[in-house]
This record gives sequence, C-alpha cells and structure tokens, in this order.
Amino acid sequence: PRPSELAAVEREGAVWRRLVDVARRIRAASAPELAAQLLLPVPELRPTLFQLGVLGELLVALGAAGGAITSTSPLSFVTGREQFHVTMRGRVWHLWMEAGGAWQRYGSASVYRPMVSGLRAQTRPLAPDLLLVLPGEAAFVIECKYSGHADYVGRTGLAQTLLYMTEV
Repeated sequence: PRPSELAAVEREGAVWRRLVDVARRIRAASAPELAAQLLLPVPELRPTLFQLGVLGELLVALGAAGGAITSTSPLSFVTGREQFHVTMRGRVWHLWMEAGGAWQRYGSASVYRPMVSGLRAQTRPLAPDLLLVLPGEAAFVIECKYSGHADYVGRTGLAQTLLYMTEV
C-alpha cells in the first residue's frame, strides 16, 4: 500500500495501527534484509537455503550462457531423477539437486556401495548436492558447504567432493 493508504488505515483503530506498523516495516526493508530477518534465525534452514541459492545462481548462469532450462521434477532429496534439463547447443544436460539417484538412473555401478557394504548401518548412495551431467560423456560436481568451520568446509567438504568425483 502507498503511504497515504497506510495513513488512512492507521486512523481506523489499534488493530489496524499494528497492521500498518508491519506494512511500514516491510516497505522499509530491502528483500535481502527481510529474508535474513525471517529465515536466518532458523539455523537448520541455512545449509538448505545456501544450496538452493547456489542452484539458483547455477540456473541463472546456464541461462545466461544460452541454455534452455526445463523443469522435469520437483526439487526434492528423494526424487530419483534429475530436476532440470538444460539444452545447450542441441545437447541435453541433466541437472540434479541431491543426486543420490543418479547411479541407478544411468545404470552405473557404484564404487562406494561395495566399499561400505560391510558396515552394520544402512548406507545410502552418495548424493552430490548439485550434479550437472551430459549422460555418458561429462559431469560437473558441486558440493555446497555452509559453515564457519574451516575444517568442515576445507577438509570434510574436499574429501567428500573427491569421493563424488571418483564415483562419477
């Protein structure tokens, strides 16, 4: 609402003044500041929001490079298939978020699964955060780590990425 409309509503009573206060705060905040106020207080969401942000940046970059992007399935950690097709120069790349189903989708044997088969716990397939695949030819692995801990990002993240690259 415009400021003049807010001023008119504000004269309608206490309940409306509260609503006007909220509306003015939203108008005054920039989108990033508002998102930070609403979402960043929830620590469990931060890594997922970071991963979604990286996915968004990747989609924007692929589009800017001339890629035609088609959504093929919902964003989910358990779809078992790629979520986007990116057509570039007549070739269709598959873009995955949480690519645990990639090995089965492409009929590939996992190097990782036999190595951990002796463990008592049920192991899940490896799932790179983002995986861009030109089936049978090439793959690009992106592992997203949101943390202030250098060891988690630099040591664990690097080892995890190297294992994904070996698997791919």
